[in-house]
Amino acid sequence: VDAYFEYLESNPKPLKNRSKARLHIGTTEIISTVVILGKEELSPGESAYVQFRMDKPTTTMAGDRYILRSYSPIRTIGGGHVLNPLPRKHKGDLGKIVESLKILDEGTAEDAFLWHLKEVGLKGISKTELSIRTNLPPKIFDKLWQKALSNGQALLYDRESQKIVYRDATDTAKKMIVDALEQFHKENPLKTGMGKEELGSKMPPWLESRLFNQILFQLSKEGTVVQEKEWVRMASHSLDLGKDEEEIKKQIERLYREAGLTPPFFKEVVQKVPGESKVKYDVLDLMLEEGILVKVKNDLYFHREALENLKQRLIQFLEEHHEISPAEFKKLTQASRKFSIPLLEYFDSTRVTIRVGDKRVLRSKS
Repeated sequence: VDAYFEYLESNPKPLKNRSKARLHIGTTEIISTVVILGKEELSPGESAYVQFRMDKPTTTMAGDRYILRSYSPIRTIGGGHVLNPLPRKHKGDLGKIVESLKILDEGTAEDAFLWHLKEVGLKGISKTELSIRTNLPPKIFDKLWQKALSNGQALLYDRESQKIVYRDATDTAKKMIVDALEQFHKENPLKTGMGKEELGSKMPPWLESRLFNQILFQLSKEGTVVQEKEWVRMASHSLDLGKDEEEIKKQIERLYREAGLTPPFFKEVVQKVPGESKVKYDVLDLMLEEGILVKVKNDLYFHREALENLKQRLIQFLEEHHEISPAEFKKLTQASRKFSIPLLEYFDSTRVTIRVGDKRVLRSKS
C-alpha cells in the first residue's frame, strides 16, 4: 500500500527505513515493513510518502485513514491516509516516485483518474477495476470516464469487458510494432511481410490480442503498415531483388519448369544453385507467395504450370471415366509413386478430388 504518513513529533527517536511496525486499517492489524520513499529515516514531526509491505493481504481503498504503531513496545507513532491500494513494489528513481505520489495526494479527481490509467500502461484496465483503484464517487468517475474517451486520452479496446488503455501507451506499442517490422525487413529483405503471430510474439506478454489487433488496425488506417491475410509489413517495404537474387530466382524456376512432374527436392536445388543457402530459401518463399511454385509436401515443390496442366488432364480423365486408381494416376503423371502419391493427396487437399475406397472421384461428382 502506498500512503502519506505523518510521524508524530512526540516520538523519542527517528524512524529508520524498512522498520517493522503495526499497521491498523479499520479493525485490522497487520505487521508491515515501512519503506520510506526517498529517505533513509524520518525525524519526529516529519512526514513522507511510504510504501507498507504487509505480511498478509488486506482490503483497503484510496483515501482510507490508518494508524501506525511501533512493533515493540506497542504505542502509536503516526498515521495518515492511503494513496494507492494496489501499487507495484517500488525500485529505481524514488525521487520520481515521490513526485508521482504527490499527484495522487494533492491533485484533482481527474489527476487521480489519469494517474491510475497511466500507471497500468499497455496492460489496460477495466472500468470496474479503475473505479476501485480511484475510489471516486460514481457520478464523478462516470463523467471522467466519458471525458477520457471523448477527448482521446483513452482508447476503449474491449467493449464487452469495458477495458481502456491510455493513449500514450498505444503510441508506445505502435513504436514497438514499427521497430519490430523494420528489423524484420532489414534481416529478411526478400520476404513480403512478417507473420502476424510472430509479430505478436515480439510484444510484451501482457499485451492483449484485442488491443494488439486494434493498434495494428490504427497503423493500417494511418498508412504506416499493410496487413495482407496473416502477413504484416511496413507500407514503405518493397521487394527489390538484387542481381544475384534475380539470377537465383531464374535458375530455381528453370529447374522446376524443366522437371515438370518429377522435380528435385529443394535441398537438392540448394546444392545445385550457386549462392548462400539463406538467400535461396528466401527466394523460395518469395516464389511461393507469387504463386510460381506450389508446395505439395515437405521439401517437395512443383511449378504452377505443371500442376495446372496435370489438374486439367485429371479432370478430363475423371469426366470420361468417373474414377481413377493410384495406378492409373501414376500412368497419367508418368512419374514414380514418390511423386504420384503426394500429388494425389494434394488434389484431395485442394478439393479437386475426393477419396472413395482406394480410388478418387471428382469432388463435385461425389
